[in-house]
Amino acid sequence: MTLALDRTRALLDTPPPDVIPGQLDLTRSTVTTQPLGLNDLLAATPVPPGTEAYPAQITVFCDDCGTTATHDYVVHTGMTRDERLTVARQHLTDSQNWDCGAAGDLCPDCKGDEPGMCPACDTAVIERCVACGRCRCDTHENCIRPTP
Repeated sequence: MTLALDRTRALLDTPPPDVIPGQLDLTRSTVTTQPLGLNDLLAATPVPPGTEAYPAQITVFCDDCGTTATHDYVVHTGMTRDERLTVARQHLTDSQNWDCGAAGDLCPDCKGDEPGMCPACDTAVIERCVACGRCRCDTHENCIRPTP
């Protein structure tokens, strides 16, 4: 019994090996916490008259691989389902490197970042108007198409 206890003590006294890249490092705590302050957050959120702000957990799925992104958002009772989803898509596009546009919801691994892509309508450079070079965001009423 003493031999087993000695081995256990030796293992506990031995420093852990270096962390392998890609492996979770349990020797350091990198988690930061902040108090939620939900009431303060809800009170500070601008909402239209006659509506109330409330927290909502919204999940967006990548249309290619099925990856999900779930976050908490502050929405209000006057919003439709599509408007609440737009809040989540805007957040993912702005801060999580997703591409949520006309081509669908694409995670950072699946999106195609071609140079010159319009983030609003997902128009690539080769798909732009031949006459003016602008994307689909513009109406092109005054464009004169070249004849072939």
